[in-house]
Amino acid sequence: MPWPPVVLRKEGRNAQAQAQYRKAAALYAAEGHTPSGMLANLDWANGKGQ
Repeated sequence: MPWPPVVLRKEGRNAQAQAQYRKAAALYAAEGHTPSGMLANLDWANGKGQ
């Protein structure tokens, strides 16, 4: 089982965390709702956030 993206991010494994956030965002989008916290994570993954 892969590490949660938040753990990868704290360990400095940003590329892996970003990939996992993007995959999760795609799953949420397929269901028709993306929570605000996930949107913030996606912004970070796409270089728009912190």
